[in-house]
Amino acid sequence: VKIAEGDSSFTFRVNIEFGDSAKYFRYDREYVLLRDKYLITALSNVIKKVDFLQLSLQLAENQITEEEFEFELENNTEKYLIDLKDLPTQNNLSIISGILFSIGKSYNIDEVAEMFSLDLNSTKESLQALMA
Repeated sequence: VKIAEGDSSFTFRVNIEFGDSAKYFRYDREYVLLRDKYLITALSNVIKKVDFLQLSLQLAENQITEEEFEFELENNTEKYLIDLKDLPTQNNLSIISGILFSIGKSYNIDEVAEMFSLDLNSTKESLQALMA
């Protein structure tokens, strides 16, 4: 694998094992930055979900009171709140689709919206097309 950096893109050259031909993949910097953004968002949102589930489990097991639970949520919203605000373009949905394909698991529309902080009301039709 050779990596050459140009002014606005990276070129990845992968030699195919059979024959002399080579296949080229081009990813521009915007693609790489957006893919990183969505990967970081997905990981951050999974961590928030786990934190919320741990807090809920503490409440269910009476390790904390309802008041402590509510206090924690109100005073640390950034730790638990998944903000569904992103309005992705068709290109961004293509990047998200690639990430989901790499994960290799099926997700419903709500899970995808939550994972990538997508505004479901604004992107439902696009997400439905992505999930088809």
